[in-house]
Parts: sequence; C-alpha cells; structure tokens
Amino acid sequence: MVVFADGSWKNEYAFYDASIGNITYYTNKEYSIDDLIKINQDVEDKIKYSNLAIQHDYFNYLYNALKN
Repeated sequence: MVVFADGSWKNEYAFYDASIGNITYYTNKEYSIDDLIKINQDVEDKIKYSNLAIQHDYFNYLYNALKN
C-alpha cells in the first residue's frame, strides 16, 4: 500500500482519494464500509506515527542509541 500525505492511498485493488472521499477500483474486489473505515484509520495512524518520528527526530535518536 502506498500512503499519501493527504490521507489518500493506493493498493493492488483500489485508489482512495481522501480529498473527495472517492474510491476507484482496479479489480472486481470491493471494500465494505467497515473495511474502508479500518483502512482509513490505519492510514491515518501511519501518517500520525510518521509525523511523530520526524518531529521527535526518532531516527537520529535510534542511530545514537544503537551506536553506543
């Protein structure tokens, strides 16, 4: 899955455009509303954790911790 900064995402089945709340399918597989809610929550969490890692310079912290 590819996650975009605006909350949009793309996987092997579909592209979800978060800016307009539209999903375009590439296969016959379709997600239920509950599936979309879960996927969008996972995407939101990934973006949140990515932003926190950047804000708190986590990778530099990790590098220094592993170096010692």
